[in-house]
Amino acid sequence: MLSIDSVRRLVHYHEETAGTYFRDDQTVITTTTTHDDTLRRLEWATELDLVRRFGPDYHIPTEYSVYQTMSRSQQAEAIDDCMEGTEWMANMLTNHSTEVLVQAKGWLPWQFKRCLPTMRRLDTDFVVFYATGYKNRVYELKDDLSTLVSEMRPSGILLIGKQSGRFLSKAIPEVVSAAGGRWRWESGLVGEGHDPKAHSKWKSRIEKELSCGQAILDSYDSTEVNEDG
Repeated sequence: MLSIDSVRRLVHYHEETAGTYFRDDQTVITTTTTHDDTLRRLEWATELDLVRRFGPDYHIPTEYSVYQTMSRSQQAEAIDDCMEGTEWMANMLTNHSTEVLVQAKGWLPWQFKRCLPTMRRLDTDFVVFYATGYKNRVYELKDDLSTLVSEMRPSGILLIGKQSGRFLSKAIPEVVSAAGGRWRWESGLVGEGHDPKAHSKWKSRIEKELSCGQAILDSYDSTEVNEDG
């Protein structure tokens, strides 16, 4: 997974595409879930041009941050802007190989429900959830994921920013994939070198953790989350 900033550098300064930069057996996701300063300077048309030129497998578009410090109306506006941009980007990429992923925005039931019309219009039940801001607040993240599942009923969730094997082994079954920066440290790829064996070993372990969720969907109708996920 690459941020839109990284995509911009690869396209503008190195003339790279997803096809030239990555191996054929790698799935490439680009995302706008990045620093607010970058987002304020990023227009939808510019983002679209970068995605078209880079050609990832998937793209998480038009991020608008939602914070607890915002008023309810501000939160609603940010979610609506993100959903509008997501639909626009998906329509503009209709004849392109890149598939747009829908974000589940917020943490409260009404916020998640606000994303449902976009999911229906794009005919998808797979969502992305941005978890970087939770840091070590594991139980809060579990609780919010259970709310997401109860309100949106997704077939699968891509979790961004939480790649801990211990967490993923206890995550709800709907968490089927994870992305972030942790893999670079745990597979020994912190420098310029690339050790395929180290990466493969780490990848296999995490994929094993993703396959062993401990709870079924119906167990998340309650807001109470136990230690086992």
